[in-house]
Amino acid sequence: MKFFPRTLPLLLIAIFAIVPAAHPQSPSPVLPPDIPNDATVWTFLTDKSPSGQDVVWTTPDGAIHEFFQFNDRGRGPKTYTTYRVDRHGIVTSVETHGVDYMKNSVTENFSFANGEAAWKNQSENGHQNNAAGKYFVDLDGGPANASLLSQALLKNGGKLPLLPGGEASLRELKTISVESGGKKATATLYQIDGLDFSPTYLWLDNQHNFFASVSATVPSFSRAGDGLAESFGAENSSPAKARAEVVAMNWRRVIIYTPEV
Repeated sequence: MKFFPRTLPLLLIAIFAIVPAAHPQSPSPVLPPDIPNDATVWTFLTDKSPSGQDVVWTTPDGAIHEFFQFNDRGRGPKTYTTYRVDRHGIVTSVETHGVDYMKNSVTENFSFANGEAAWKNQSENGHQNNAAGKYFVDLDGGPANASLLSQALLKNGGKLPLLPGGEASLRELKTISVESGGKKATATLYQIDGLDFSPTYLWLDNQHNFFASVSATVPSFSRAGDGLAESFGAENSSPAKARAEVVAMNWRRVIIYTPEV
């Protein structure tokens, strides 16, 4: 499910914003047994309660794997995606299978070779020549596409043409310090334009790895961890006009956004 034809998958969780707080919470689905123990896990929160996960890991062949699911009163996606990227961070292959928000089966494939790109999903069967250097934004994958795109933009001067069309640009906005258990890190807020009618915001760490997502319409999105370590304040004037409470969790992070009234 996408709110606009090429909105990044991380905005899927904006559906939580329309669920009344008094509505019974949906239990968080259990991770399947095929998820590696060393995978990085992000947790979706509804009213500060876990309701799903986004899991990312890399295999020795260089492939980036993602498992994505959440439960919204029996609805919600459950997908596996495999990404491959070149040395410039441009996606050269995407394979996704599973079910979408309404539990319809989805299969999406993208490939790039010899300057030609081809993709197919439930809505499109596309092909483009002279596609070198263009970044494919998928329909059915999970939020990992956001961090991969941001990394590609950083490697390519902050601007990239997109497939099937358009252009994305990246702008650095602000950096904050994170401290937990005697360890310190930094997180930098970036703005991506060109994916939607309004900008997309996300935080990256000092290695340009995904740190947290930002959207004024999303009540909460977290990177899961073992045990709450420390809360370190609120960002009251973000570009998304949201109040952010960021919590460090043993090098895992939680970020909660509440729209201003």
